[in-house]
Amino acid sequence: MWSLLFLCPYITVGAGVGTSGTTRSSVDYNSETKERTLKFTDGDKLYVRAIIEQAHSDVLWGGSDYASKIMAGFLTIDPATISADGKSAQFTGDLDIYVGTVVPQRWDEELDDWVTDYEDIEEYNLVYSPGTHTFTTADPLAECVANAELAHAGSEAEYTVYDDSKGFDYDFMVASSVNELMTSSYRVGGEYYPDSHSFNLWANDMFSVILNCTISGLTPGASYTVGMFYGETEDYDRYDDYEGKVAADGDGKANFAIVAPDDEHHFQLLLASTNDRKQVNLGQKELETKVYNIKATASDWVLAGMPIVTGTLTLPGLNKEYYITDNPFNFTISGTSTNYSFCLDVSLGGTIHLVNVAATHETESFIYGDEGDVNIELTGNNTVSVPSTECAINWNGNMKLSCTGASATLTVTTCSIYDKGLYADNYYYDDEDPTKQVVSNLAENGFNVTCSDMTDNGNGTYTWTYTVTKK
Repeated sequence: MWSLLFLCPYITVGAGVGTSGTTRSSVDYNSETKERTLKFTDGDKLYVRAIIEQAHSDVLWGGSDYASKIMAGFLTIDPATISADGKSAQFTGDLDIYVGTVVPQRWDEELDDWVTDYEDIEEYNLVYSPGTHTFTTADPLAECVANAELAHAGSEAEYTVYDDSKGFDYDFMVASSVNELMTSSYRVGGEYYPDSHSFNLWANDMFSVILNCTISGLTPGASYTVGMFYGETEDYDRYDDYEGKVAADGDGKANFAIVAPDDEHHFQLLLASTNDRKQVNLGQKELETKVYNIKATASDWVLAGMPIVTGTLTLPGLNKEYYITDNPFNFTISGTSTNYSFCLDVSLGGTIHLVNVAATHETESFIYGDEGDVNIELTGNNTVSVPSTECAINWNGNMKLSCTGASATLTVTTCSIYDKGLYADNYYYDDEDPTKQVVSNLAENGFNVTCSDMTDNGNGTYTWTYTVTKK
């Protein structure tokens, strides 16, 4: 019997595409035809994921099977093998073998990661590490359940070894045209056929629709990020954002192309610049695998209880959380905010401007950050009420308060009598060291900060008012 122990098998494999499925070179925009052709180009890669062995777990995911050994990685196209019609080519390269183990773990807040713990078990997770496998034939892929996905030339596609899916991280892209979209991020994949020693690729079943968009009503010259809410009802339950930006021309019009899920959904496009938010309601549509020409006028995106946010391109997710990744950050929150929150996890910190904010959140802090220092600059009178949480602003770093004009206030209401509504590395309650909660620690250079006495609201909540004055 033929056998060989592999650490990183070197694979040479073919790939081909049929006449239906996708295109990268020619699309008939007007007839919205399904007949499209894909052509391979120099620089294309195949992401291959092959399940070598499966095992059964009594503790993981209700006792489901999981891939106990996987072969995964990228194969690179050999440009000399691209056929004259561009529909077939050879891909070569090394694939890595990973062995999965089910281990008891708990979440470590300091490390911000899962750690193995056999005593304080929170849940069981899969952990993968490099391994080996002995194949019995000259075609390792034939001994696996193998699938591949095309990573277009120039893309930054990568895969992550974090569970049995070997997640293929391939960002959806907003492109300036359908042709650009096809040559950069349109998703196609397929399974391995041992008889032909090749993968047969076709359109990704989930995101096989193309929206060729012309949107007017934007701010002339502004640059926008693009996102999409969608779901089976108008209470959208899913959201995708797209890599890249689109620019509005001098007439406030932008042209771009994106992929979208097929099947029947309610769709809403979102466009965000640093100073405005726009929406395009596409309504309920049953989309098929083809190109749709969308011409629409955007309107201001305003939801009940959503604050006015400027200075960042970030849009809130379905959970009403703004996950800010600008590093450093400098943005403004104003107006009424109901159950919206702001999460920041960036090393350089920055400034948050609160302008006459009236914020409430029933379950968590209004603002929280994991690192870096923050300056909270106040304008006017600001109130933040979080009746079920100990801190209105919870910051794992230093916090400073400043203001515009001669003075400004921040009134906070929480469920704790100890933290006075704010937590930071330079300002927190410590029953053994009162110097940790000195209000002057919060004063930015050139400002004074005072805090009122606590008001017991008689319903399990407590209120303090911080006043910032310019020296």
